[in-house]
Amino acid sequence: MAAKQQVIPIVGGLDLTTDKLSVSPGTAQACLNYEVGINRGVRRIDGFSRWDGRPLLNYAGFAFYLDLPTSTPGLTVGEIGTLIFIDDLTGEVVTTARAVVDTVNAVVEISGDYRHSGTATVLEPINLADPGGIAGFTLTLGVAESGSTEWQPGGYAGYAALVTALPGDSMTRVPGLHFFNDKLFAVVDLVALQLTPAAVPMPLEGAPIYTSTRAPAIGTLALARTVDGTPEDVIWELFDYSVDNDLGAGTQLYTPTVTANLARNGNFFTAVASATDWTTPLAGWTYSTGAAGVATAAAGAAPLTHALAGVAGYSYEITYTITVSAGQITSVGIGGATSTTPRTTSGTYTDTVTATGTGVLTITPNGAFIGTVDDVSVRIVAPDLVGNGDFSSATGWTTGAGWSIGSGVATGASASSTLTKSLAAVSGLTYRVQFTLTVTAGSVTPTFGGASGTARSTSGTFVSYITASGTGNLVFTGAGFSGTLDDVTVVLVDQVGEVVDHVAPERAALYYADWDSAGGWTRLDLGRQLEYVETSATDASAFFLPYIRRGFISQIDDDEVLDTGWVGSDGLAEDIGGGNTSWSGLDAGNLQADDLSEAGDSGSSLALRTNTLKATFSAEALQIPAGALVRGIEVRVYRRAQTGAKEELVTIGCTSTASRSNKADGTRNLPVVAAGGANRDQTYGGANDVWGNGLTDLKPSDINDGGFNVQLAFRLQGGALSSVFVDAVQVKVYYQEQTRKAYVNNSGGSPWDQEIEVIHYTVSEGSATTSPAGGDRRGLLVINSTVGTAYTRPWLFGPDMGIYTEDDRGGALLAYCASTDEPITLASSYAVAAQDARYVFCSANPYASDQYDVTFIVNGAEYGRMFDGAYLLPIQTGLLTQFEKPRHVAWAGTYLALGYNTGSISVSDVGDPLVYVDAASLAAEIGAGDRITGLVKLKGNSLGVFTESTIFAIQGTDPSTGLERVEISSSSGAIEYSVLNIGQPVFLDFGGPATLSTTDQYGDFSSGRLAEGATPWFLERLQLPTRNQTTDKTFVGGYVMRSKRQCRYVFADGWQATLTFTPNDGVQVTTQRFYGDWTERDTSAIKALGVCHGTTSTGQDVAFMTFDRDPESSRYRYVFQLDAGRSFDGEEIISQWVSQPLQMGPPFYRKQLDQLGVHGRAYGYGKFKVFKSFDYSTPVSDETTAASSTGTWYEFGVSGGEIVVEGPYKAIHTLRGEGEDVTILIESISASVLPHTIQNLVVRYTPEDPKA
Repeated sequence: MAAKQQVIPIVGGLDLTTDKLSVSPGTAQACLNYEVGINRGVRRIDGFSRWDGRPLLNYAGFAFYLDLPTSTPGLTVGEIGTLIFIDDLTGEVVTTARAVVDTVNAVVEISGDYRHSGTATVLEPINLADPGGIAGFTLTLGVAESGSTEWQPGGYAGYAALVTALPGDSMTRVPGLHFFNDKLFAVVDLVALQLTPAAVPMPLEGAPIYTSTRAPAIGTLALARTVDGTPEDVIWELFDYSVDNDLGAGTQLYTPTVTANLARNGNFFTAVASATDWTTPLAGWTYSTGAAGVATAAAGAAPLTHALAGVAGYSYEITYTITVSAGQITSVGIGGATSTTPRTTSGTYTDTVTATGTGVLTITPNGAFIGTVDDVSVRIVAPDLVGNGDFSSATGWTTGAGWSIGSGVATGASASSTLTKSLAAVSGLTYRVQFTLTVTAGSVTPTFGGASGTARSTSGTFVSYITASGTGNLVFTGAGFSGTLDDVTVVLVDQVGEVVDHVAPERAALYYADWDSAGGWTRLDLGRQLEYVETSATDASAFFLPYIRRGFISQIDDDEVLDTGWVGSDGLAEDIGGGNTSWSGLDAGNLQADDLSEAGDSGSSLALRTNTLKATFSAEALQIPAGALVRGIEVRVYRRAQTGAKEELVTIGCTSTASRSNKADGTRNLPVVAAGGANRDQTYGGANDVWGNGLTDLKPSDINDGGFNVQLAFRLQGGALSSVFVDAVQVKVYYQEQTRKAYVNNSGGSPWDQEIEVIHYTVSEGSATTSPAGGDRRGLLVINSTVGTAYTRPWLFGPDMGIYTEDDRGGALLAYCASTDEPITLASSYAVAAQDARYVFCSANPYASDQYDVTFIVNGAEYGRMFDGAYLLPIQTGLLTQFEKPRHVAWAGTYLALGYNTGSISVSDVGDPLVYVDAASLAAEIGAGDRITGLVKLKGNSLGVFTESTIFAIQGTDPSTGLERVEISSSSGAIEYSVLNIGQPVFLDFGGPATLSTTDQYGDFSSGRLAEGATPWFLERLQLPTRNQTTDKTFVGGYVMRSKRQCRYVFADGWQATLTFTPNDGVQVTTQRFYGDWTERDTSAIKALGVCHGTTSTGQDVAFMTFDRDPESSRYRYVFQLDAGRSFDGEEIISQWVSQPLQMGPPFYRKQLDQLGVHGRAYGYGKFKVFKSFDYSTPVSDETTAASSTGTWYEFGVSGGEIVVEGPYKAIHTLRGEGEDVTILIESISASVLPHTIQNLVVRYTPEDPKA
């Protein structure tokens, strides 16, 4: 019979259910690592590459030259498009990278050789130390003929080496990813060390932790906890772990010797006691107590002493506040050491001294000192004891033979003597001695206090931990040493513990990398938090200010600022002197209103100053709320002159400050009018003016205690008898009703104040909407990180410490601390996995401003969070702690919804995702009747709610007025975490992927099934009981690629199902597989942990993934960008597409296959093999045999001609064989070829006569 030709269009989707006789042409029975292309056909997938914000390198404009003995070498170097090869890039031979010539310069003769030069585009990543410096860099290039065999990208390893991993150890995982506003956020486990602690105080939070094996700190202490409640073993969790591997058991850990405040009663709040704090009686000193407590000195006072004694060798940081009326504070000291800088002016000072003995804390005035001392704190710190270890001077250094100091280094010239620093050690203490060497010959050994460290004979920065056995100086001993010594530091340390093991952490940090940046990860400081509790003692009229979207006290909306209105002086006016004319008419209330009831001075014909008139305000007349923030003071005065006068003094005063800044204008004339005449009122100050004059802000008590006053004085005009009359003095106070500023006060044995700024508070117990009186609230405070870590500040918070609106326990008592403060962190991957949960992120704009996007975070292991770009704010809805663990979150357009595995949904107040309606409201919690498995925003004002067995919608916009439940499906739900949104919700249920389809009528929903042909593939993973699986195939997570119209679902065995929504062919399913080594793909299957997708500001779709299982154990701390690159992190990608067996010619008819042609597209070059089989058998491929000679190579384009513009190609080869049914397998195994698309198969065959 005559030969026939058949064109089979490739539509790409799996069809495992349709009868083979009815299957659509071009569908597949297997499709591995191909996806349905945007222009139909199937496209080999892109790979995934390590990512840290570093953009894919642009290799265009690479300058090159070749020096050859002839001007016409017979090669094609001079032709644009020539393939050239780059070797020996950095002095070391690396795998060859290819480049294509872009421009060619004229040949130039140089010393008998001929230089061929131009620019080229490099086609692969290459290993350069500075990838940003590639453009214009001149390299010598070797030349090879074009058309070489396919290059495997060993250079990828060079590029990957440039990408940074997130910090951590072998236990570290990255369980959460979220791309938003051109930043990728990554939740990263902290590093947890189990250790046996030493018999010294535990390091303070924030302390650097060191080992003896490396110079930099291995991290900083974030959290500490005991193991099973016993003190023998503890677990420390560290920020920013910087070691490349795990620490071995027995590794010694060190930290600088630092404590919190040691000085009792440093603010003189309580009565002094010689045995425990300040010496009393003490010549020349008197003490006051309470909020205004100070130590006051008269001339000739003795040194002020405290019972705190020093310890030899320890350094003490002494902070103190003084006011100086006369004389000076000569020195402060402890342990026999004193400061050297006298303090002659008022202010707060800090001096650091290193104790030489056990003397007590002393503050020494000179004989003329008159003034006060207050707010004294003393803590042990760990400064560098050397001081000039950078050799900027030779002070204190003694050079032996062969040593010299100059040019900022100490130099040894065959030195076998000592270099000595006059610095005495204290026997029994441990010191961290660090120094940098450049070594040409010999070695150097450090010694301190008679004990020696390790001899060093190589260049580098070294550390020795030396426990002094005596008081000897710091000595460096050379042994034929030639080289330099620099950057010497000595720090007192404690040996704090010994490593037992690396263990699973409980907490995680949040990092980010910028899209297309220079690369690298940055840890976000998320603020600090502490627990608070109220009691019946707390002030019923004051509480913390609710969160505002800008978060800072200096950024306040206009509607948050209130005022008292004009309040007149109702107290008894006073003449307080200071001038030459006296005041009369000083009756109480005489200056309250502009009512012709005036106060006047006695008058004069001389240019004299009047006495000062003091207008007072009673506590009943002038009041603002306790805890308010005073924003400004405005004063209005009704005054006139008889013949002429000008302003001399206009100021305000209060109990704490006699007077503040003078607002008088000495050039301003008072109006000369009769009583009640026009233009007598003059206003001073304003809504943002606290009349500071360098003083601290006004407090509510300054306004409320009856001591507030306004002081006025005038200058009479000489030459004619004149008097001044004042009819009314009125005040308007501007304030913010509740303040973010508060003070934590330790009322115990060592009182002190620590100013905090409260960014947000939650209510976990008690009422959020009623008065706090009676102590019915408990919750969390988020405070500003400027308070510092425990390591960097003298004060430590703790239970039962009061939180006040003013320092020294002034103002209102807001609450008590119920915990210490700590850095805000997130649940670790292990804590989340223990709840069988995942991280879920949702970004929204609840505050209706483009500048204030926020991201909501839930993980099923703790309460939800809102990240506003600066702070990670807790979301507490009032549920009991054991239930406050939302697993799903969605912004419904006007409110936030949180979904729980208890089957409930909590909804927030309208427009405020941090506030939840009163617990008595039915709208506060919606029962779903089953475990929530997903939330998604639907059309209009509907929120889709998915459970394990049902689907429904919540309709409405205001929870307080009620939300309506509309059923969608009462018999089918969604597998948890499978709900995606690709313009419509897509999810997995018991049988595979499904969707909701909406009619034009709003709110009418129906459920629809997707991709029936792939159902068997999904059932194997969704329905087979885990106990019957030898390999875990459970669902892990999903993500969206909008530009490809795809939803992708990832499973635990490394497989991925891609649903492509095509306009012509419906939903097509293809499958992909992630692995670490294609030759061992089953054992190296990669299990995803975190997946996310997003869109850049330029509209580019991006997706990222982290690993939960990786046999190489080298990728856990990397983030990978999906659909990027040509390989799986450098590994070859296997791609296969297998046809249905009954698609070519009449089924069950014997036929002779002659030729197979392939139409498709590629980026200049595509390469794959085609295998065939007959009679329902499966083709044998290279992938299954590792070396097959049965396949036929097909190529699109010419090898080496890769370009970045996709174009159409075709290839046809003779493919002979005979049988009834033909199965075609297309296979690509490559780590370098760019993706190609196969659109059509063209089959030429000769059918046999059916009668034969």
